[in-house]
Amino acid sequence: MTPVYAFSRDQLDGFDKESLITLILSMQEQISTMAAEMQSLRDQVAKNSRNSGKPPSSDGYAKSRPKSLRAKGKRKSGGQPGHPGKTLERVYGSPALVLKRLLRDNVLRPRHIMEDICCSRVICCQ
Repeated sequence: MTPVYAFSRDQLDGFDKESLITLILSMQEQISTMAAEMQSLRDQVAKNSRNSGKPPSSDGYAKSRPKSLRAKGKRKSGGQPGHPGKTLERVYGSPALVLKRLLRDNVLRPRHIMEDICCSRVICCQ
């Protein structure tokens, strides 16, 4: 591709008609070449894994979010009006904490105690 020169008005006035026509035709050819090159670059940038054979890892951070196939429900999320709520009551003394306090205060000796947390009980063994 030949470089494009910037001509001043005075320089263009010095050209004859045939030289101006040749200059215009060469510039038109360069413009069409550049437009084709720009279009190919735009097409290359617009490609992603959905519209080309590129792997999804090449999409970078501009990944589209997956669309849910589920229909949107009529109700809001969370507790519904008129439905009785249930709340767990607070437990102040779990068996593990009670055992820990007894061991800390030397009320029980560690080698005689085995804790069974699954059944929430303390088993003494020898």
